[in-house]
Amino acid sequence: MRLDPFSQLDIRVDKKWNFSGFSLDVFLDVQNVLAQENPQIPQFGLDRTETGEVITPEQLVEVTTISEGSILPSLGIVLNF
Repeated sequence: MRLDPFSQLDIRVDKKWNFSGFSLDVFLDVQNVLAQENPQIPQFGLDRTETGEVITPEQLVEVTTISEGSILPSLGIVLNF
């Protein structure tokens, strides 16, 4: 059994300034620009009542997970001496 195919597009823009004795690098990085959902393997847990008690006889049920494709931006500064 295999997971569904997944694609992800990451973009990074850098700007570097060189000074005497050090350099400054500023970047903007955006991960998963296409906001694709990452496929996951099914997860299982014990069947429970509304109050959270385990139902006997114990049996496994598939746990539904909320997985949304989200865009992850980040801004960074690198200072090299």
